[in-house]
Amino acid sequence: MHRGILTLACLAVGLLHGQITRTVKPLNTPRGTVPRAAVAAYPARVQGDTFDIGAEYLAHTFKGAGQEFFTPHYLVVEVAFYPAPGAQVEFAASRFTLHLNGKRGIEPQPPGFVAADLKYPDWEERRGIEASVDTLDANGNRGPGVSIGRPQIEPRFPGDPRPGQSRIPPLPRAPDPRESAGIEHQPQASADEVAVDAALVEDPTKSPASGYIYFPYGGKLKSVRSIELHYQQGERSLVMRLM
Repeated sequence: MHRGILTLACLAVGLLHGQITRTVKPLNTPRGTVPRAAVAAYPARVQGDTFDIGAEYLAHTFKGAGQEFFTPHYLVVEVAFYPAPGAQVEFAASRFTLHLNGKRGIEPQPPGFVAADLKYPDWEERRGIEASVDTLDANGNRGPGVSIGRPQIEPRFPGDPRPGQSRIPPLPRAPDPRESAGIEHQPQASADEVAVDAALVEDPTKSPASGYIYFPYGGKLKSVRSIELHYQQGERSLVMRLM
């Protein structure tokens, strides 16, 4: 009997593992942004040995998939490499540092960190204000109430009970005319997906390549008076003044 129970348990674990393996998608690989026509199209520029670099400071915003997103805990810089004719360039985001107000440089973080911060804001406690409002039904009885300012909790794995445990009843919405017309709705890319997809691609290239680099920053933008982006090429430091 015990052997039968053990067999059933192993079978259940195997099925669950297979379900999770099929459900969880691998992380996106960066594809970068579309390089501009020339390095002169970027506000900040510098010339290296076999390439030019263009850069633009975007504060807390980045774009992709026809949308614009906000990342509150990172400063975003779009950088572009333009190899000299016939030259192949090898570059890395880790060679960049961001210097605010002339202070020691901030090292960039992998795009996966930014994606996790955007998708799972409840992983780290944030300062915020949460308010609750009582609701009444048609008979004047008290309803479940509505919370304002509570961060949305995303599932960490298939079947994660946390979102359902803290979810408030959904608000009524008007029917989507595309559904009644039989038009298939294409889901929009989320901020965490675009953060990874549009990050700088670190592959050797003979063609222009561009993408976003993310620097952690928890201060206030109004306290930033100057910004420099440094790129370390061997013993030489290439400096671009962004602000």
